Amino acid sequence: MAVWRFVNLLMRNRERGIYSLRRFDLSRNDDFFYATPEELASHGKRKKNQLEVVPIRLPPPLFIMRPAPSPAGGLGQCKVDAYALTESKVVFSDRHCRVLSYDTGSGGCALTMPSLHGPKLDPLAVTIPHGRDGGEGRVYIIERTLWPEKDRSFRFEAVVSDRLHAGGYRPFGTWECQSLPLPPLSLSSEQRAFVCSAAAVGDAICVSLSGIGTYGFDTASHTWSHTGDWMMPFSGVAEHVPELGLWLP
Repeated sequence: MAVWRFVNLLMRNRERGIYSLRRFDLSRNDDFFYATPEELASHGKRKKNQLEVVPIRLPPPLFIMRPAPSPAGGLGQCKVDAYALTESKVVFSDRHCRVLSYDTGSGGCALTMPSLHGPKLDPLAVTIPHGRDGGEGRVYIIERTLWPEKDRSFRFEAVVSDRLHAGGYRPFGTWECQSLPLPPLSLSSEQRAFVCSAAAVGDAICVSLSGIGTYGFDTASHTWSHTGDWMMPFSGVAEHVPELGLWLP
């Protein structure tokens, strides 16, 4: 992950039930964007009295949407989740399993995508920006709460793009939704496991489960391995920034 200059912010208006996507250019504010570790270190040496709280005006929305409620109702039925695929591309999913991506850097291009196999109530998502065959990337979505699967519950899925497929090469990546196996947990039918954190490490995905430890998922073979009884030192999803030597949420 490189240091990103732009931040895409999804905002929800509860009264109107709409979501708006806004894009911040952090380079316009010296207190938010540092292109090099040297700039970051220089900022850290400033005296406290030199640091000021500067108000920021929200940029106009690039994209506005309202999710349709389900006839059956239910908690969070109008919620939309957003996942950053790249600095400019954002992927959205709703409780109806519908998936959409929006490219903030291409003049506002929205792309319809394959639907998920099952709704995600409280997901964590890890993105890998580039596909193995020159595709546009991959989004791995896992529910925070897991339990033994008697039937296919689709609690772990991936939306994957590539350019090479049975029909041959295409100039734009084709997208498909893949149902993936859960970690091999020894749980009774009444037990639940809670996913505390997730991260991409190269082409592998690591997840830490409360009281259990950390598992690694090989995205090529679709197999899990128990990495250890330790937990990753953060909550939610984080990405490694080599330029800063840090894991950032």
